[in-house]
Amino acid sequence: GGMVQVACSTKTCERIGVIKTTAWGGVDNPITSHGYGAGFLSQYVWDGARDYSALLAIETCLVFWARLPCALGYSQALVGWATAFLVARWESVSLVSSELSSTMMLVLLPAAAQSADGPATADAARGLQDALFELKVECPVKVMHDKLYLRISGWIYNEPLDYLRLALAVERAVLPGPSSIHAEAPSALAEDVAVAEDVAVAVAAQEKERLDTLYPIAAPI
Repeated sequence: GGMVQVACSTKTCERIGVIKTTAWGGVDNPITSHGYGAGFLSQYVWDGARDYSALLAIETCLVFWARLPCALGYSQALVGWATAFLVARWESVSLVSSELSSTMMLVLLPAAAQSADGPATADAARGLQDALFELKVECPVKVMHDKLYLRISGWIYNEPLDYLRLALAVERAVLPGPSSIHAEAPSALAEDVAVAEDVAVAVAAQEKERLDTLYPIAAPI
């Protein structure tokens, strides 16, 4: 790994000559993913773009998951529920309809997370994402149409309660005081907030039971 970095570094290419540098810069990546068009390093630094083994394994992977149809059904239904939950909680919107999504969705973050001074910036997105990480929650924050969106996803190891925890982390990161998106006077509304969160936990538990019943996931034979 270290030798590859040295052999393929910009300084090495410059010392070899213009012809080699031109050939190096002419390498193209057919996978459009994070960092595409943002320079050689950004375009290739992501594992999904620089490692083609995953691409070569797609056919086998699809065959495997075709034998577990409930896995995808569970994940899609979970993300649909999570989207509706966050949109209602934050009086927000999703970027696209559920029919155009599968196991990922972009949800507009609450007004308290948006910039009051103009369009959202990549720095603001990274700042909020880092703040969530400090709260032990990892979820990408993206800039779309000058606004900050949360890119949620779901898979068989997730459950509805995860998205309540995510919502609380977002609210803690962007709001002062106890976490409640609607709490104008947190100390006075603390009891109401606690009751509301208890209700949300109960709803999440009911949804998990419903999803587990609809989509029983078992290992393929």
